[in-house]
Amino acid sequence: TKQSTGAIASAAANVKATPKTSAERTRVQVDVPDFYAVKSGDSLWIIARRFDMRVKEIIALNPGMDRKTVLRLKQKLRLR
Repeated sequence: TKQSTGAIASAAANVKATPKTSAERTRVQVDVPDFYAVKSGDSLWIIARRFDMRVKEIIALNPGMDRKTVLRLKQKLRLR
Protein backbone atom coordinates (compact mmCIF):
# COMPACT_ATOMS: atom_id res chain seq x y z
CA THR A 1 0.00 0.00 0.00
CA LYS A 2 0.94 3.63 -0.38
CA GLN A 3 1.22 4.26 3.40
CA SER A 4 3.58 1.33 4.06
CA THR A 5 5.79 2.35 1.12
CA GLY A 6 6.06 5.87 2.56
CA ALA A 7 6.97 4.51 6.00
CA ILE A 8 9.69 2.31 4.51
CA ALA A 9 11.12 5.21 2.51
CA SER A 10 11.06 7.41 5.62
CA ALA A 11 12.86 4.76 7.69
CA ALA A 12 15.45 4.23 4.96
CA ALA A 13 16.15 7.97 4.85
CA ASN A 14 17.01 7.92 8.56
CA VAL A 15 19.62 5.17 8.20
CA LYS A 16 23.17 6.53 7.83
CA ALA A 17 25.61 4.76 5.56
CA THR A 18 28.42 3.10 7.47
CA PRO A 19 31.87 3.19 5.83
CA LYS A 20 32.84 -0.31 4.75
CA THR A 21 36.53 0.20 4.02
CA SER A 22 39.29 2.18 5.67
CA ALA A 23 39.48 4.40 2.57
CA GLU A 24 35.87 5.45 3.17
CA ARG A 25 36.43 6.41 6.80
CA THR A 26 37.24 9.99 7.73
CA ARG A 27 40.74 10.42 9.08
CA VAL A 28 41.05 12.22 12.41
CA GLN A 29 43.74 14.86 12.75
CA VAL A 30 46.19 13.70 15.45
CA ASP A 31 49.14 15.63 16.84
CA VAL A 32 52.16 13.45 16.13
CA PRO A 33 55.16 14.08 18.37
CA ASP A 34 58.70 14.02 16.98
CA PHE A 35 59.56 11.13 19.33
CA TYR A 36 57.55 8.60 21.31
CA ALA A 37 58.66 6.60 24.37
CA VAL A 38 57.45 2.99 24.21
CA LYS A 39 55.05 2.04 27.01
CA SER A 40 54.10 -1.33 28.43
CA GLY A 41 51.83 -3.22 26.01
CA ASP A 42 52.86 -1.16 22.97
CA SER A 43 53.55 -2.70 19.58
CA LEU A 44 54.40 -1.00 16.30
CA TRP A 45 50.82 -1.59 15.17
CA ILE A 46 49.34 -0.01 18.34
CA ILE A 47 51.64 3.01 18.10
CA ALA A 48 50.86 3.43 14.40
CA ARG A 49 47.12 3.33 15.09
CA ARG A 50 47.45 5.81 17.97
CA PHE A 51 49.06 8.39 15.69
CA ASP A 52 47.16 7.56 12.48
CA MET A 53 50.29 6.22 10.80
CA ARG A 54 51.35 3.01 9.10
CA VAL A 55 53.83 0.58 10.63
CA LYS A 56 56.06 0.93 7.55
CA GLU A 57 56.25 4.71 8.14
CA ILE A 58 57.56 4.18 11.68
CA ILE A 59 60.06 1.58 10.44
CA ALA A 60 61.29 3.96 7.72
CA LEU A 61 61.90 6.71 10.30
CA ASN A 62 63.88 4.40 12.62
CA PRO A 63 67.02 2.95 10.97
CA GLY A 64 67.80 -0.67 11.88
CA MET A 65 64.17 -1.44 12.73
CA ASP A 66 61.97 -3.95 10.93
CA ARG A 67 58.62 -5.63 11.62
CA LYS A 68 60.32 -8.25 13.83
CA THR A 69 62.13 -5.72 16.06
CA VAL A 70 61.28 -6.24 19.72
CA LEU A 71 60.37 -2.94 21.35
CA ARG A 72 61.87 -2.09 24.74
CA LEU A 73 60.14 -0.18 27.51
CA LYS A 74 61.02 3.57 27.28
CA GLN A 75 62.67 3.05 23.85
CA LYS A 76 62.49 6.29 21.85
CA LEU A 77 60.92 6.02 18.40
CA ARG A 78 61.08 8.82 15.84
CA LEU A 79 57.60 9.55 14.47
CA ARG A 80 58.38 12.62 12.31
